[in-house]
Amino acid sequence: MLDFNSESAGGFADVAQDSADRWGDQWKVLVYDRSCRDIISPILKLHELRKKGVTLHMLLDTERDAIPDVPAIYFVEPTHANLERIVSDCAKELYSSVHLNFAYPLSRESLEYLARASVEAGCTSMVRGDGCGLMERRGDTCGVAVCADRQGVRPLAKVLPTDFLLLFVQRPVLIIMDRNEDIASSLYHPSTYQALVDDILTIQMNRVKVTVRTSSEEDGGADGRSVERTYDLDVTSDKFFETHAGSLFPDAIDANEEEMKQVTRKEEQIRAQTGNSDTLMNGTKDLVAAVDTLPALVEKKKMLEVHTNIFHAAFEGVTKRHIPSFSMLEQKLIDGSHVDKAEVLQLLSSTEMGTLADKMRLLMIYFLSSGASGAEMAEFENAYQQCATASEQPEAYIQAWKFLRKHSAFQRRASVAAGLQSETGAGPDGGVNMSKFKGLAQGFLAQAAASFKNFLPENKKLHVTRVTDALCEMKPNTEDESFLYLDPKVNLF
Repeated sequence: MLDFNSESAGGFADVAQDSADRWGDQWKVLVYDRSCRDIISPILKLHELRKKGVTLHMLLDTERDAIPDVPAIYFVEPTHANLERIVSDCAKELYSSVHLNFAYPLSRESLEYLARASVEAGCTSMVRGDGCGLMERRGDTCGVAVCADRQGVRPLAKVLPTDFLLLFVQRPVLIIMDRNEDIASSLYHPSTYQALVDDILTIQMNRVKVTVRTSSEEDGGADGRSVERTYDLDVTSDKFFETHAGSLFPDAIDANEEEMKQVTRKEEQIRAQTGNSDTLMNGTKDLVAAVDTLPALVEKKKMLEVHTNIFHAAFEGVTKRHIPSFSMLEQKLIDGSHVDKAEVLQLLSSTEMGTLADKMRLLMIYFLSSGASGAEMAEFENAYQQCATASEQPEAYIQAWKFLRKHSAFQRRASVAAGLQSETGAGPDGGVNMSKFKGLAQGFLAQAAASFKNFLPENKKLHVTRVTDALCEMKPNTEDESFLYLDPKVNLF
Protein backbone atom coordinates (compact mmCIF):
# COMPACT_ATOMS: atom_id res chain seq x y z
CA MET A 1 0.00 0.00 0.00
CA LEU A 2 2.74 2.48 0.95
CA ASP A 3 4.59 1.57 -2.25
CA PHE A 4 1.46 2.28 -4.33
CA ASN A 5 0.80 -1.49 -4.44
CA SER A 6 3.73 -2.07 -6.78
CA GLU A 7 4.25 -5.54 -8.24
CA SER A 8 7.24 -7.44 -9.53
CA ALA A 9 7.85 -10.65 -11.38
CA GLY A 10 9.02 -12.31 -8.21
CA GLY A 11 5.57 -12.30 -6.65
CA PHE A 12 4.20 -10.88 -3.43
CA ALA A 13 6.88 -12.31 -1.14
CA ASP A 14 9.71 -10.68 -3.14
CA VAL A 15 7.87 -7.38 -3.21
CA ALA A 16 7.36 -7.48 0.56
CA GLN A 17 11.03 -8.28 1.22
CA ASP A 18 12.28 -5.64 -1.21
CA SER A 19 9.88 -3.10 0.25
CA ALA A 20 11.12 -3.79 3.76
CA ASP A 21 14.82 -3.47 2.85
CA ARG A 22 14.88 -0.32 0.74
CA TRP A 23 13.97 3.28 1.37
CA GLY A 24 10.96 4.70 -0.42
CA ASP A 25 11.90 6.62 -3.57
CA GLN A 26 8.78 8.78 -3.51
CA TRP A 27 7.78 11.27 -0.80
CA LYS A 28 4.12 10.95 0.12
CA VAL A 29 1.56 11.68 2.81
CA LEU A 30 -0.68 9.14 4.55
CA VAL A 31 -4.28 9.98 5.40
CA TYR A 32 -6.39 7.61 7.51
CA ASP A 33 -9.51 7.57 9.62
CA ARG A 34 -9.53 6.59 13.29
CA SER A 35 -10.40 2.97 12.65
CA CYS A 36 -7.61 2.44 10.13
CA ARG A 37 -5.18 4.28 12.38
CA ASP A 38 -5.72 1.49 14.90
CA ILE A 39 -4.94 -1.04 12.18
CA ILE A 40 -1.71 0.65 11.11
CA SER A 41 -0.42 1.59 14.55
CA PRO A 42 0.55 -1.93 15.74
CA ILE A 43 2.07 -2.81 12.35
CA LEU A 44 4.20 0.20 11.40
CA LYS A 45 6.25 2.38 13.72
CA LEU A 46 7.11 6.01 12.95
CA HIS A 47 10.62 5.26 11.67
CA GLU A 48 9.19 2.58 9.36
CA LEU A 49 6.76 5.11 7.87
CA ARG A 50 9.67 7.49 7.35
CA LYS A 51 11.60 4.75 5.58
CA LYS A 52 8.66 4.26 3.24
CA GLY A 53 8.79 7.94 2.31
CA VAL A 54 5.79 9.01 4.41
CA THR A 55 6.60 12.54 5.53
CA LEU A 56 3.22 13.26 7.13
CA HIS A 57 0.42 11.09 8.49
CA MET A 58 -2.90 12.75 9.31
CA LEU A 59 -6.48 11.98 10.23
CA LEU A 60 -9.04 12.34 7.48
CA ASP A 61 -11.49 14.38 9.57
CA THR A 62 -8.96 17.10 10.50
CA GLU A 63 -8.19 20.31 8.64
CA ARG A 64 -5.16 19.75 6.40
CA ASP A 65 -3.04 22.20 4.45
CA ALA A 66 -2.53 21.74 0.72
CA ILE A 67 0.67 20.01 -0.42
CA PRO A 68 0.07 20.11 -4.19
CA ASP A 69 3.35 18.50 -5.30
CA VAL A 70 3.08 15.32 -3.19
CA PRO A 71 0.83 12.27 -3.72
CA ALA A 72 -1.44 11.11 -0.90
CA ILE A 73 -2.26 7.57 0.16
CA TYR A 74 -5.69 7.23 1.75
CA PHE A 75 -6.45 4.27 4.00
CA VAL A 76 -9.99 4.55 5.32
CA GLU A 77 -13.27 2.72 5.78
CA PRO A 78 -15.54 3.27 2.74
CA THR A 79 -18.27 5.09 4.66
CA HIS A 80 -20.35 7.77 2.97
CA ALA A 81 -18.83 10.51 5.15
CA ASN A 82 -15.29 9.39 4.30
CA LEU A 83 -16.04 9.26 0.58
CA GLU A 84 -17.48 12.77 0.73
CA ARG A 85 -14.32 14.02 2.45
CA ILE A 86 -12.08 12.32 -0.13
CA VAL A 87 -13.96 13.94 -3.02
CA SER A 88 -13.75 17.29 -1.22
CA ASP A 89 -9.96 16.92 -0.86
CA CYS A 90 -9.66 16.11 -4.56
CA ALA A 91 -11.81 19.10 -5.53
CA LYS A 92 -9.53 21.36 -3.46
CA GLU A 93 -6.47 19.75 -5.10
CA LEU A 94 -4.75 19.27 -1.76
CA TYR A 95 -2.36 16.71 -3.27
CA SER A 96 -0.95 15.89 -6.70
CA SER A 97 -2.77 12.55 -6.80
CA VAL A 98 -4.88 10.40 -4.50
CA HIS A 99 -4.33 6.66 -4.06
CA LEU A 100 -7.32 5.03 -2.37
CA ASN A 101 -7.12 1.96 -0.15
CA PHE A 102 -10.14 0.80 1.80
CA ALA A 103 -10.37 -1.35 4.91
CA TYR A 104 -13.01 -3.50 3.26
CA PRO A 105 -14.53 -3.69 -0.24
CA LEU A 106 -16.87 -0.94 -1.36
CA SER A 107 -20.48 -1.73 -2.06
CA ARG A 108 -21.70 -1.08 -5.59
CA GLU A 109 -23.67 1.93 -4.36
CA SER A 110 -20.58 3.44 -2.70
CA LEU A 111 -18.45 2.85 -5.77
CA GLU A 112 -21.03 4.50 -8.01
CA TYR A 113 -21.28 7.45 -5.63
CA LEU A 114 -17.50 7.89 -5.60
CA ALA A 115 -17.33 7.80 -9.40
CA ARG A 116 -20.26 10.19 -9.86
CA ALA A 117 -19.02 12.67 -7.24
CA SER A 118 -15.50 12.63 -8.73
CA VAL A 119 -16.86 13.42 -12.18
CA GLU A 120 -19.04 16.23 -10.84
CA ALA A 121 -16.05 17.70 -8.98
CA GLY A 122 -13.85 17.36 -12.07
CA CYS A 123 -11.13 15.42 -10.27
CA THR A 124 -11.25 11.95 -11.81
CA SER A 125 -7.69 12.27 -13.12
CA MET A 126 -6.37 12.59 -9.56
CA VAL A 127 -7.86 9.35 -8.23
CA ARG A 128 -6.01 6.03 -8.32
CA GLY A 129 -7.84 2.91 -7.13
CA ASP A 130 -4.80 1.02 -5.91
CA GLY A 131 -6.52 -1.62 -3.84
CA CYS A 132 -9.76 -2.33 -2.08
CA GLY A 133 -10.00 -4.69 0.81
CA LEU A 134 -7.69 -5.35 3.71
CA MET A 135 -7.23 -9.11 3.52
CA GLU A 136 -4.45 -9.82 5.99
CA ARG A 137 -1.51 -8.42 7.88
CA ARG A 138 0.94 -10.95 6.54
CA GLY A 139 1.54 -11.88 2.92
CA ASP A 140 2.08 -15.60 3.48
CA THR A 141 -1.47 -16.62 4.37
CA CYS A 142 -2.88 -18.93 3.23
CA GLY A 143 -2.38 -21.87 0.88
CA VAL A 144 -4.64 -24.81 1.72
CA ALA A 145 -8.04 -24.56 3.36
CA VAL A 146 -9.14 -27.31 5.74
CA CYS A 147 -12.61 -27.23 7.24
CA ALA A 148 -14.86 -29.31 9.41
CA ASP A 149 -17.43 -31.15 7.29
CA ARG A 150 -20.45 -29.45 8.82
CA GLN A 151 -23.31 -27.35 7.55
CA GLY A 152 -22.22 -23.73 7.22
CA VAL A 153 -18.48 -24.40 7.36
CA ARG A 154 -17.93 -26.01 3.97
CA PRO A 155 -19.68 -23.20 2.01
CA LEU A 156 -17.51 -20.66 3.86
CA ALA A 157 -14.32 -22.45 2.85
CA LYS A 158 -15.49 -22.66 -0.76
CA VAL A 159 -16.03 -18.92 -1.16
CA LEU A 160 -12.49 -18.05 -0.07
CA PRO A 161 -10.51 -16.31 -2.83
CA THR A 162 -8.29 -18.87 -4.55
CA ASP A 163 -6.04 -16.86 -6.87
CA PHE A 164 -3.57 -15.82 -4.22
CA LEU A 165 -3.44 -19.37 -2.82
CA LEU A 166 -1.43 -20.54 -5.83
CA LEU A 167 1.52 -18.16 -5.50
CA PHE A 168 3.73 -19.99 -3.03
CA VAL A 169 5.79 -23.17 -3.04
CA GLN A 170 5.43 -23.65 0.71
CA ARG A 171 1.84 -22.92 1.62
CA PRO A 172 0.35 -22.46 5.09
CA VAL A 173 -2.94 -24.09 6.05
CA LEU A 174 -6.15 -22.30 6.98
CA ILE A 175 -8.21 -24.44 9.37
CA ILE A 176 -11.88 -23.54 9.78
CA MET A 177 -13.75 -24.95 12.77
CA ASP A 178 -17.09 -24.43 14.42
CA ARG A 179 -16.95 -22.15 17.44
CA ASN A 180 -18.26 -24.98 19.61
CA GLU A 181 -15.42 -27.29 18.53
CA ASP A 182 -13.50 -26.56 21.73
CA ILE A 183 -15.03 -23.47 23.30
CA ALA A 184 -13.85 -24.41 26.81
CA SER A 185 -10.22 -23.81 25.82
CA SER A 186 -10.95 -20.18 24.91
CA LEU A 187 -12.42 -19.62 28.39
CA TYR A 188 -9.55 -21.31 30.19
CA HIS A 189 -7.15 -19.15 32.26
CA PRO A 190 -3.87 -19.36 30.31
CA SER A 191 -0.35 -19.92 31.63
CA THR A 192 1.80 -18.70 28.73
CA TYR A 193 3.46 -15.27 28.78
CA GLN A 194 1.56 -13.38 26.07
CA ALA A 195 -1.82 -14.93 26.89
CA LEU A 196 -1.40 -14.35 30.62
CA VAL A 197 -0.37 -10.71 30.14
CA ASP A 198 -3.36 -10.14 27.86
CA ASP A 199 -5.67 -11.77 30.40
CA ILE A 200 -4.33 -9.86 33.41
CA LEU A 201 -3.19 -6.52 31.97
CA THR A 202 -4.97 -6.43 28.56
CA ILE A 203 -2.93 -5.97 25.38
CA GLN A 204 -4.50 -3.43 23.03
CA MET A 205 -2.98 -2.61 19.65
CA ASN A 206 0.22 -4.41 20.72
CA ARG A 207 0.56 -2.12 23.74
CA VAL A 208 0.16 -2.85 27.43
CA LYS A 209 -0.23 -0.39 30.31
CA VAL A 210 1.69 -1.25 33.47
CA THR A 211 1.91 0.43 36.86
CA VAL A 212 5.61 0.68 37.75
CA ARG A 213 7.25 1.62 41.03
CA THR A 214 9.98 4.15 40.20
CA SER A 215 13.33 4.05 41.95
CA SER A 216 14.53 6.81 44.27
CA GLU A 217 17.17 7.82 41.70
CA GLU A 218 14.48 8.43 39.06
CA ASP A 219 12.59 10.66 41.51
CA GLY A 220 15.62 12.75 42.39
CA GLY A 221 16.34 11.04 45.67
CA ALA A 222 12.74 10.95 46.88
CA ASP A 223 10.92 7.78 47.74
CA GLY A 224 9.75 5.81 44.70
CA ARG A 225 6.21 6.35 43.51
CA SER A 226 3.82 4.44 41.27
CA VAL A 227 3.50 5.65 37.68
CA GLU A 228 1.63 4.19 34.71
CA ARG A 229 3.73 3.38 31.68
CA THR A 230 2.84 2.03 28.26
CA TYR A 231 5.05 -0.58 26.62
CA ASP A 232 5.04 -2.01 23.10
CA LEU A 233 4.87 -5.78 22.70
CA ASP A 234 5.82 -6.37 19.09
CA VAL A 235 7.32 -9.62 17.79
CA THR A 236 8.90 -7.80 14.84
CA SER A 237 11.07 -5.49 16.95
CA ASP A 238 11.26 -7.22 20.34
CA LYS A 239 13.44 -10.32 20.07
CA PHE A 240 12.71 -11.46 23.63
CA PHE A 241 8.95 -11.26 23.11
CA GLU A 242 9.26 -12.96 19.73
CA THR A 243 11.05 -15.89 21.37
CA HIS A 244 9.10 -16.21 24.60
CA ALA A 245 5.57 -14.93 23.87
CA GLY A 246 4.34 -18.52 23.76
CA SER A 247 6.52 -19.80 26.62
CA LEU A 248 5.12 -20.74 29.99
CA PHE A 249 5.16 -17.72 32.29
CA PRO A 250 7.83 -19.12 34.67
CA ASP A 251 10.03 -20.14 31.74
CA ALA A 252 9.82 -16.60 30.34
CA ILE A 253 10.83 -15.22 33.76
CA ASP A 254 13.81 -17.59 33.88
CA ALA A 255 14.87 -16.56 30.37
CA ASN A 256 14.60 -12.87 31.25
CA GLU A 257 16.78 -13.31 34.32
CA GLU A 258 19.38 -15.33 32.43
CA GLU A 259 19.64 -12.76 29.62
CA MET A 260 19.89 -9.95 32.17
CA LYS A 261 22.82 -11.75 33.81
CA GLN A 262 24.54 -12.05 30.43
CA VAL A 263 24.09 -8.34 29.73
CA THR A 264 25.43 -7.45 33.18
CA ARG A 265 28.51 -9.63 32.66
CA LYS A 266 29.23 -7.99 29.31
CA GLU A 267 28.91 -4.55 30.90
CA GLU A 268 31.40 -5.50 33.57
CA GLN A 269 33.80 -6.82 30.93
CA ILE A 270 33.65 -3.55 29.00
CA ARG A 271 34.26 -1.53 32.15
CA ALA A 272 37.22 -3.74 32.97
CA GLN A 273 38.65 -3.26 29.48
CA THR A 274 38.26 0.52 29.51
CA GLY A 275 40.06 0.77 32.85
CA ASN A 276 42.81 -1.72 32.02
CA SER A 277 46.21 -0.18 31.28
CA ASP A 278 47.24 -3.25 29.25
CA THR A 279 44.41 -2.55 26.81
CA LEU A 280 45.68 0.99 26.27
CA MET A 281 49.23 -0.27 25.72
CA ASN A 282 48.08 -2.84 23.16
CA GLY A 283 46.31 -0.16 21.18
CA THR A 284 42.79 1.14 20.96
CA LYS A 285 41.42 -1.51 18.61
CA ASP A 286 40.01 -3.72 21.38
CA LEU A 287 38.72 -0.69 23.26
CA VAL A 288 36.89 0.67 20.22
CA ALA A 289 35.38 -2.75 19.52
CA ALA A 290 34.13 -2.99 23.10
CA VAL A 291 32.67 0.52 23.09
CA ASP A 292 30.93 -0.12 19.75
CA THR A 293 28.90 -2.87 21.39
CA LEU A 294 27.55 -0.54 24.07
CA PRO A 295 24.53 0.91 22.18
CA ALA A 296 23.13 -2.54 21.36
CA LEU A 297 23.88 -3.70 24.91
CA VAL A 298 22.10 -0.73 26.46
CA GLU A 299 19.10 -1.21 24.15
CA LYS A 300 18.85 -4.88 25.06
CA LYS A 301 19.04 -4.06 28.77
CA LYS A 302 16.20 -1.54 28.42
CA MET A 303 14.11 -4.14 26.63
CA LEU A 304 14.73 -6.72 29.35
CA GLU A 305 13.85 -4.18 32.05
CA VAL A 306 10.55 -3.53 30.26
CA HIS A 307 9.71 -7.22 30.45
CA THR A 308 10.79 -7.33 34.10
CA ASN A 309 8.25 -4.59 34.87
CA ILE A 310 5.58 -6.48 32.94
CA PHE A 311 6.40 -9.67 34.85
CA HIS A 312 5.99 -7.87 38.18
CA ALA A 313 2.66 -6.31 37.17
CA ALA A 314 1.31 -9.59 35.78
CA PHE A 315 2.42 -11.49 38.87
CA GLU A 316 0.61 -9.04 41.13
CA GLY A 317 -2.55 -9.48 39.07
CA VAL A 318 -2.26 -13.26 39.19
CA THR A 319 -1.91 -13.15 42.96
CA LYS A 320 -4.74 -10.67 43.48
CA ARG A 321 -7.19 -12.69 41.39
CA HIS A 322 -6.07 -16.11 42.66
CA ILE A 323 -5.56 -17.25 39.07
CA PRO A 324 -3.74 -20.51 40.01
CA SER A 325 -6.80 -21.70 41.94
CA PHE A 326 -9.01 -21.26 38.89
CA SER A 327 -6.38 -22.55 36.48
CA MET A 328 -5.86 -25.85 38.28
CA LEU A 329 -9.57 -26.68 38.47
CA GLU A 330 -10.14 -25.70 34.84
CA GLN A 331 -7.24 -27.87 33.70
CA LYS A 332 -8.66 -30.87 35.56
CA LEU A 333 -12.07 -30.29 33.99
CA ILE A 334 -10.64 -30.06 30.48
CA ASP A 335 -8.52 -33.17 31.17
CA GLY A 336 -11.62 -35.08 32.21
CA SER A 337 -10.18 -35.60 35.71
CA HIS A 338 -12.26 -35.68 38.89
CA VAL A 339 -12.93 -32.26 40.45
CA ASP A 340 -14.12 -31.79 44.00
CA LYS A 341 -17.50 -30.09 43.94
CA ALA A 342 -16.68 -28.24 47.18
CA GLU A 343 -13.64 -26.57 45.56
CA VAL A 344 -15.76 -25.26 42.71
CA LEU A 345 -18.44 -23.96 45.07
CA GLN A 346 -15.79 -22.24 47.20
CA LEU A 347 -14.40 -20.31 44.23
CA LEU A 348 -17.83 -19.41 42.87
CA SER A 349 -19.17 -18.14 46.19
CA SER A 350 -16.08 -16.35 47.57
CA THR A 351 -16.05 -12.56 47.20
CA GLU A 352 -12.29 -12.47 47.82
CA MET A 353 -11.09 -14.93 45.18
CA GLY A 354 -11.18 -13.82 41.55
CA THR A 355 -13.39 -11.45 39.62
CA LEU A 356 -16.91 -12.21 38.45
CA ALA A 357 -15.47 -12.85 34.99
CA ASP A 358 -13.10 -15.46 36.46
CA LYS A 359 -15.99 -17.17 38.22
CA MET A 360 -18.19 -17.18 35.13
CA ARG A 361 -15.38 -18.68 33.06
CA LEU A 362 -15.01 -21.49 35.60
CA LEU A 363 -18.77 -22.05 35.66
CA MET A 364 -18.93 -22.24 31.86
CA ILE A 365 -15.99 -24.63 31.65
CA TYR A 366 -17.62 -26.88 34.24
CA PHE A 367 -20.83 -26.90 32.21
CA LEU A 368 -19.00 -27.58 28.94
CA SER A 369 -16.63 -30.26 30.19
CA SER A 370 -18.09 -32.14 33.14
CA GLY A 371 -21.45 -33.40 31.88
CA ALA A 372 -22.99 -32.26 35.18
CA SER A 373 -26.68 -32.72 35.91
CA GLY A 374 -29.17 -29.86 35.79
CA ALA A 375 -29.54 -29.87 39.59
CA GLU A 376 -25.79 -29.62 40.09
CA MET A 377 -25.47 -26.76 37.62
CA ALA A 378 -28.37 -24.96 39.31
CA GLU A 379 -26.47 -25.14 42.61
CA PHE A 380 -23.34 -23.68 41.02
CA GLU A 381 -25.37 -20.99 39.26
CA ASN A 382 -27.00 -20.02 42.55
CA ALA A 383 -23.57 -19.73 44.23
CA TYR A 384 -22.38 -17.44 41.45
CA GLN A 385 -25.57 -15.37 41.59
CA GLN A 386 -25.18 -14.80 45.33
CA CYS A 387 -21.58 -13.63 44.85
CA ALA A 388 -22.60 -11.32 41.98
CA THR A 389 -25.39 -9.84 44.12
CA ALA A 390 -22.96 -9.28 46.99
CA SER A 391 -20.66 -7.48 44.54
CA GLU A 392 -23.58 -5.25 43.48
CA GLN A 393 -23.44 -6.63 39.93
CA PRO A 394 -26.31 -9.14 39.92
CA GLU A 395 -26.63 -9.21 36.11
CA ALA A 396 -22.92 -9.51 35.31
CA TYR A 397 -22.37 -12.06 32.49
CA ILE A 398 -25.81 -13.58 33.06
CA GLN A 399 -26.85 -13.09 29.42
CA ALA A 400 -23.73 -14.94 28.23
CA TRP A 401 -24.49 -17.77 30.65
CA LYS A 402 -28.10 -18.04 29.52
CA PHE A 403 -27.02 -18.12 25.88
CA LEU A 404 -24.53 -20.90 26.56
CA ARG A 405 -27.04 -23.02 28.46
CA LYS A 406 -29.70 -22.49 25.82
CA HIS A 407 -27.53 -23.99 23.08
CA SER A 408 -26.84 -27.54 24.16
CA ALA A 409 -24.56 -28.05 21.13
CA PHE A 410 -21.88 -26.13 23.00
CA GLN A 411 -21.67 -28.84 25.65
CA ARG A 412 -18.96 -31.31 24.72
CA ARG A 413 -18.54 -34.75 26.20
CA ALA A 414 -15.98 -34.87 28.99
CA SER A 415 -14.37 -37.86 27.29
CA VAL A 416 -13.15 -35.62 24.46
CA ALA A 417 -10.39 -34.41 26.76
CA ALA A 418 -9.06 -37.92 27.32
CA GLY A 419 -6.48 -37.36 24.59
CA LEU A 420 -4.75 -34.87 26.83
CA GLN A 421 -3.71 -37.62 29.19
CA SER A 422 -1.59 -39.23 26.49
CA GLU A 423 0.08 -35.96 25.48
CA THR A 424 1.63 -35.10 28.83
CA GLY A 425 1.48 -36.17 32.41
CA ALA A 426 -1.28 -35.10 34.73
CA GLY A 427 -1.19 -31.60 36.15
CA PRO A 428 -0.44 -30.74 39.74
CA ASP A 429 -2.88 -32.01 42.32
CA GLY A 430 -4.14 -30.53 45.52
CA GLY A 431 -5.17 -27.06 46.55
CA VAL A 432 -3.19 -23.88 46.13
CA ASN A 433 -1.45 -22.36 49.12
CA MET A 434 -2.22 -18.74 48.25
CA SER A 435 -0.59 -17.34 51.40
CA LYS A 436 2.72 -18.74 50.19
CA PHE A 437 1.92 -17.56 46.67
CA LYS A 438 1.27 -14.00 47.89
CA GLY A 439 4.55 -13.96 49.76
CA LEU A 440 6.41 -14.63 46.55
CA ALA A 441 5.06 -11.43 45.03
CA GLN A 442 7.30 -9.51 47.40
CA GLY A 443 10.41 -11.55 46.56
CA PHE A 444 12.57 -11.99 43.51
CA LEU A 445 11.12 -13.01 40.16
CA ALA A 446 13.36 -16.08 40.16
CA GLN A 447 11.62 -17.34 43.29
CA ALA A 448 8.27 -16.52 41.72
CA ALA A 449 9.15 -18.51 38.61
CA ALA A 450 10.16 -21.54 40.66
CA SER A 451 6.90 -21.44 42.59
CA PHE A 452 4.80 -20.78 39.51
CA LYS A 453 5.79 -24.18 38.17
CA ASN A 454 4.09 -25.78 41.16
CA PHE A 455 0.85 -23.83 40.76
CA LEU A 456 0.23 -23.30 37.06
CA PRO A 457 -0.72 -26.32 34.95
CA GLU A 458 1.55 -27.78 32.35
CA ASN A 459 1.43 -26.51 28.79
CA LYS A 460 -0.73 -29.34 27.48
CA LYS A 461 -2.00 -29.73 23.96
CA LEU A 462 -5.68 -28.92 23.77
CA HIS A 463 -8.15 -30.30 21.24
CA VAL A 464 -7.66 -27.62 18.58
CA THR A 465 -3.87 -27.90 18.92
CA ARG A 466 -3.95 -31.66 18.48
CA VAL A 467 -6.20 -31.34 15.42
CA THR A 468 -3.82 -28.76 13.95
CA ASP A 469 -0.82 -31.05 14.51
CA ALA A 470 -2.62 -33.94 12.85
CA LEU A 471 -3.66 -31.85 9.84
CA CYS A 472 -0.23 -30.30 9.29
CA GLU A 473 1.65 -33.58 9.67
CA MET A 474 -0.91 -35.61 7.69
CA LYS A 475 -0.83 -38.35 10.31
CA PRO A 476 -3.80 -40.63 11.03
CA ASN A 477 -5.79 -39.30 13.94
CA THR A 478 -9.40 -39.82 14.93
CA GLU A 479 -9.79 -36.11 15.71
CA ASP A 480 -9.33 -35.00 12.08
CA GLU A 481 -10.98 -37.81 10.15
CA SER A 482 -14.10 -35.72 9.44
CA PHE A 483 -12.21 -32.71 8.03
CA LEU A 484 -12.31 -31.76 4.36
CA TYR A 485 -9.15 -30.77 2.44
CA LEU A 486 -9.85 -28.03 -0.10
CA ASP A 487 -6.79 -27.38 -2.27
CA PRO A 488 -7.10 -24.97 -5.23
CA LYS A 489 -4.15 -26.66 -6.96
CA VAL A 490 -6.13 -29.86 -7.39
CA ASN A 491 -9.48 -28.18 -8.08
CA LEU A 492 -11.25 -29.42 -4.99
CA PHE A 493 -13.03 -26.11 -4.42
